[in-house]
Amino acid sequence: MAHSFDRLKELNLSRDEVNRIGEALKKEEFRKLLADYVEEIQDPKNRQLYEDEVCQIEKERGQDVTFLHPSPGYVIKTSVNGSQKGFINICSNSNINKPSSTPTTKEGTRGLQWSLPHSLSPPHEDLDNKGVRCQVFDVLFHPDALHLAYKNAGFRSLLNNTAVEAVESNFNVELDKKNLKFPKLNYKGMKRACIMRTTSKVQPLEKTPEEQEMYNKLFADIDAQRSANSFKSSSPKKTRSRKNSNGDSSSYTTPKYVIKHRSHIDIQEFRESKDAKINAAIPKELIVEVDLPLLKSSSDMNLDVTEKTVQVTSENPAKYKLNLTLPYQVNELNGNAKFDKDMKKLTITLPVKQKLTLQSLKFDDSGVESSVDSDTHSPTSPESDDDYIQEHENVIKPSETLVNTLRTNKSDDFLDASDLYILPEYKCNVFDNTVVFTFNVKNVDEKTVQKRLYSSESFVKLKFTSISPSFYPSCYSFYVKLPSHKFIEDSVTVETWDNDVILQIPLIANETQFCSYYCGLNQDSLSEKFMEKPVIIKSLEKPEPVKESKEPSKQLDNKHDQGTQEALSMSPVVMN
Repeated sequence: MAHSFDRLKELNLSRDEVNRIGEALKKEEFRKLLADYVEEIQDPKNRQLYEDEVCQIEKERGQDVTFLHPSPGYVIKTSVNGSQKGFINICSNSNINKPSSTPTTKEGTRGLQWSLPHSLSPPHEDLDNKGVRCQVFDVLFHPDALHLAYKNAGFRSLLNNTAVEAVESNFNVELDKKNLKFPKLNYKGMKRACIMRTTSKVQPLEKTPEEQEMYNKLFADIDAQRSANSFKSSSPKKTRSRKNSNGDSSSYTTPKYVIKHRSHIDIQEFRESKDAKINAAIPKELIVEVDLPLLKSSSDMNLDVTEKTVQVTSENPAKYKLNLTLPYQVNELNGNAKFDKDMKKLTITLPVKQKLTLQSLKFDDSGVESSVDSDTHSPTSPESDDDYIQEHENVIKPSETLVNTLRTNKSDDFLDASDLYILPEYKCNVFDNTVVFTFNVKNVDEKTVQKRLYSSESFVKLKFTSISPSFYPSCYSFYVKLPSHKFIEDSVTVETWDNDVILQIPLIANETQFCSYYCGLNQDSLSEKFMEKPVIIKSLEKPEPVKESKEPSKQLDNKHDQGTQEALSMSPVVMN
């Protein structure tokens, strides 16, 4: 649709001309005259008369003109510039020179170097079987070339490559060479003859000055337009801004795509506050538009979206593959995708995750009143200056934990340095002195599950990899330490299921109850986690109300001390 609108803009019609054409088309008499004109120019007798007159005029200019009428052969279906269907009619005409070959030797192998003369007609628009506009190109060869193409598959491939390269180089378009289809058609669209010009051997008759001036005025515009078209076709083809990520050796084609950033007007961004426009530069949504001109419906493709990537693949009726990295993290669960069958365009809408990095500042009242008459620039004592410097030196002192983390990561050989690990979501439960960790991770490859046990330190290391539907791996790591308990290495098991992974650690029975553990992504990020008790057990642990005593104050103090000691020595509740 956009391409047709651009063609109409080239007419440079005024508003008055458009209105007059519209009013004329409403009249039945004008429509009848227009139909008669179409039938007249399609009449074979009138076309033959037109060709004879053109040949006569060109001969007077010293040019021999031959009209090349295409004879149907077969059709190649592809896409033009990644956004529109295209058809190439492989035709024949006896006026084209015959193909020729010369024997050659390349790298010790003998072969034939072929020369395939051909002629091209200007591209024209047509409609496909669904009424969608497409471009049609005619490439004419000698009939012997098509005869060899039908007999030999190698020569047919050579003929197809020659036709595709000729269309690309002469009309400044880009065709999809990896998705060439051959529909059951002999010819697409209406047959149109092209012209072949050669210099005439017969000298034209001399013209009078008046005739020469008339011919110059008549052909001035034609020659200017012809030179402009030849310059346009010989201009170098523009390179695409996005290169094929799959490489030229791949059998898949990278489709044409556009990433759009969309934001909505939010009244909160116009507040007089420091955090009003903190996310104004970040879009609310990302819209990815992918042109797939050779696909028929959404069932022909596979779409996989993660937090940072979009992957589109298709096998039939055309091979497409797009691996796209998004500029922002998105919420893939709340996105949607639509495929327009008429425009052959896939539109993916993904909401962007918003991150508030500016924390609100809290100002607490110090309780010290300030005097208006006091000197705000009063000098401070040397001791206070030293305390101020010492305090800031402690603030900018490097974190020992960070340094230890970096050192430990280099020395830890359990995790691969080239992979990025994630701490999985998990639940911890205790059943009959067995600690069970359930990790909520789907599609875990059982071959990637690895564990390392340290019974002397009550330390367990676990890592595994999850494979997404688009075969994108996600690495997970989980370190857990049980400081107050021991376990037997042979009894620790890891079970892999479709939707989760289960780690079971049977504990050796002792008097200490299991109340807490340490876990993290690696050895240096361990943090203590406490077991959460049920509501019923919490209600049983409520302390009894203290009874008032009628004894003297001295005895009350002694009883208060004893009660405090008894409360501190209370043992935890046993969880089975």
